[in-house]
Parts: sequence; structure tokens; C-alpha cells
Amino acid sequence: MYILSLIIAILISACSPTISERRTYALGTFITIKIYQQNIPASVWNKVFEYIEDVEQRMSASTKESELIKLQELSGKTAIRVSADVYSLLQKGKQISLQTNGLFNIAILPLVQLWDITAAHPKAPQREQVINILPLLDFNNVKLLPKQKVLLSQPGMGVDLGGIAKGYIAEQIAYLLKKEHISSALIDLGGNIHVIGTKPDKQPWIIGIRDPQGNMSQIIGTVKVTDGYSMVTSGAYERYFMQDGIRYHHIFDSQTGYPAESDLESVTIVTKNGTLADALSTAFFVAGSQQSINLAKKFSTIGYILVLKNKKILYSPSLKMSFILRNTTYTAQTYP
Repeated sequence: MYILSLIIAILISACSPTISERRTYALGTFITIKIYQQNIPASVWNKVFEYIEDVEQRMSASTKESELIKLQELSGKTAIRVSADVYSLLQKGKQISLQTNGLFNIAILPLVQLWDITAAHPKAPQREQVINILPLLDFNNVKLLPKQKVLLSQPGMGVDLGGIAKGYIAEQIAYLLKKEHISSALIDLGGNIHVIGTKPDKQPWIIGIRDPQGNMSQIIGTVKVTDGYSMVTSGAYERYFMQDGIRYHHIFDSQTGYPAESDLESVTIVTKNGTLADALSTAFFVAGSQQSINLAKKFSTIGYILVLKNKKILYSPSLKMSFILRNTTYTAQTYP
């Protein structure tokens, strides 16, 4: 499942530093990387985009040659050996699936394929089709075997890293840049943001959260983040289609087989674990506000900002000094 470009990076500096910036479209989203440093060698950019190309080929659920498609083709038949990072992400994805009781579900690919939200003319599947897919979504049937081997034990199963991979990839890009002695940068993988160092004026980064009921230039508030932090937002207000007056979005509830219905418009997770932030932004959106707040107790290192449909914002006490409300049509409070 893809996480949309729902976060606007607001880069405010007292000076006008040299910015080296590159944009591309990969991993099903728009990618922007900004490095605040002079004389960036072309080799640095080459390493970054070669890495992105490599992981996309291996982790995509829509590329025929990817490891995930090969796993699905051999589901119910035999185990295959996958690359180390795919195996690691599947381990983390299954663990978070267990911790969230399937609110995040690593085995959701058959449902994503059935709905095919990214098609030119998507339409809602028949109820019978949805019911038939549900037995294939049991993440317990993702068997992680020794020597990086993976077996999907039921024919037709599939795993989707789209709800977890971009957080991981952003962290890996940051690691790569730090090895090249980059000390100030912002990495944005379609709303999966990771920062290196501080802004050039030595102040924290200021990241804006888009108003889910407004246009793309409007924000509800900002969050200060510092070196090593990731910030991920999930929402249902960009990737959707209308059919018979009903709005169908791209974040699915694997218990029902339909787009998630909750009291939330968007969820933002802030933590130093980008992989976890990516997965939990999805899980919390599916769960709704009260269940999300209870679920957050399992993950002590995260901060959250929950934007409700009634224009209330609930945010974790850990973000009290970081989150600032910028839109007076909303109300905000720490909770619990």
C-alpha cells in the first residue's frame, strides 16, 4: 500500500544556504532530496538513485521481476530465498502485524490487487470477490524460514511492503549520505520524511502537516524535528475514487476487505524509527483515534498527531514542545 505525499516540508532559514536538490518519481510516489551543502559530487547523487532503483526492482509489488511477485507466484508451492533487506522488512512487517493485530497487515497484497486503486478507471469489486480474498490475508501464513527463505503457505497469498518500505528506504538513504559526510539534508519519499542534522542555521527542521480538508498548500500545524528523526503521515484524501456517491480510498482494513472507516482524516507519526513510523501511520488510521491512543502504549518511542474528521487534533504529550497549531479552524490538545 502506498503512503501519499501528504506532508509539506517547510524549510525556514535565517540565511540563504546553497541547496543541492534532486526530484524523481519512484516507489510509486514523488521523491525529493535536499542537501544543504556546497559542491556535492555527482557520484553522491548517483549512489542515492542507484540504490532507489535497486530496491524498487526488488521490493515493488507491481514489477514482474520483483522478489514479492516471485513469492506470490510460488505461494502455496515452495519457499524462495530473498535478499537480506527484503527478509528483514518481512520480519519487521510480520512483527508489527502481530503487535497491531492486523491493523497493519504485511499480507494485504491480494486485497490491494483486487481493488486496484491506481488503475485508470478503478471500480469497487463485488462483495463476493472481497469475501473470497479475506482468507488470503492471514499474516500468520507468511513463513520466515532459515537462510533468508520465505514461504507463503496458501496459494494466492502475497506480501506488500508498500506500507513499510519507504520509511526504511529513507533511513537507508540518510545512512548513505552520512557516509558521504553530508551533515544537513531532508529526504522526502512521498510524505515519508527523514532529516539529517539541523537546518543550516543550526535550528530544528520545521515540517508542516497538510490540512486534510484543505488544498495542497494549506497546513494544520508544524512539527520541529532534529537529526535522525522520521515523520510519516497517512491520510485518505488524495488517492481515492468515487462510485455511486461513495468515496473509496487506498487504505484498507484487512478485517473487512474495504477501505478503512474511522473518525480520522490523517495520522502523523514521529520517531527515530522510520520503518515503524511508516507502518504505524497506516495502523492508526485503520484503528481510529481511541484504539490508536491505546495502541500507542505498546510503542513508547513514538509521537503521534491524530487529525479527526470533526476538526479536533489529538497529539501525544511527547510532542507538546514540538507541535504548533497553525490553523485556527482546528482545535488541538495533548491526549491522554
